[in-house]
Amino acid sequence: MDLWASPKKGLTGNITGQIPLSPPTMVMLQELLKYPTLEDLKKGALTRMWGTPNSPRLIALDKGAVLIEPWDAEYGQPDIEIDARKLEKALLPAGEPFSRIWYREGLWRPITA
Repeated sequence: MDLWASPKKGLTGNITGQIPLSPPTMVMLQELLKYPTLEDLKKGALTRMWGTPNSPRLIALDKGAVLIEPWDAEYGQPDIEIDARKLEKALLPAGEPFSRIWYREGLWRPITA
């Protein structure tokens, strides 16, 4: 299925389960929110510092998992504790900055640390 949606609509659709997104797509759409127009995006691409690629860390849970993105404050810590009982309350609305992504019941959703 082909679908065209604004970054905000895509992120909102992911939270509702209507547009399931992969973590890399979620991160990219979040980044695109900074550019309200195509012209802004073109200018931003010319001046963006790309830096060193980093991979997220996967923390397995009994039911699901949490991805910790490289910009998360705890990313470099050897042991990250995740209380799965608190994740439902940690869900973020579409467009809010995130550094963690929770996988549960077939969907990835942004959460707070």
